[in-house]
Amino acid sequence: MDAFAAIDASQAETSQFAAQQFAAPKATTWADVIGIQGGTGKYSGSGSYYNCTGGTCQSTPLGTLTWAIDINFAAKTLGGGSSSISLTSPASVSGSFTTQSYASLTGDAVLDYGGAGAISSANGNWTGTTIKLLTSGGQTAGAASLDVRVFNTSVGSNPTYGGVTAGPLQ
Repeated sequence: MDAFAAIDASQAETSQFAAQQFAAPKATTWADVIGIQGGTGKYSGSGSYYNCTGGTCQSTPLGTLTWAIDINFAAKTLGGGSSSISLTSPASVSGSFTTQSYASLTGDAVLDYGGAGAISSANGNWTGTTIKLLTSGGQTAGAASLDVRVFNTSVGSNPTYGGVTAGPLQ
C-alpha cells in the first residue's frame, strides 16, 4: 500500500458519506465564503485515524479523531473560541485551532492549519493539516472536510498519524 493509501480510502468513504448527508457537497472558493455577510457557526466531525509512520498508512484504524472549529463570517475568521482537535489513545494528541483570518485569501476555500502556531498543541506537529469549506445543499460553506496529518512529538520516534473527516455547519 503506498503512502497514505488508507487515508485516501477513508477520504473516499468520507466523500460518499458527505454526499449522502450533505446533498453532494462541492468545493467552494474564498471569494464565495468572503461574500457571506455575517453570522457564526461551528463545523465538527469525527472519524478514524491511522498510523502512517514510515510513509505508509496502515489500513486498520488506530483510534478516533474528533474536531470542532468555529467560523465567524462577519469577522472572516476560522478557529479560536472552543475550536479543538484530538486523537484518542493510543496517540493522545490534541490541540486548539488558533484564530486565522481568511479575509484576503483567494482560490479554493482550503486553509492550511499545519503552519507554525496555527494549531496550539503541546504534543503534536500538525504539518499538512488542512480544512476545506464546501458548498452543501446549496449553502456556501455549509460543510467542511478536515484532512489531518500530525507527528506525535511526545513519543521519541515521532510517529505520524492521519485521517480525513467531514462535518456540517451547525
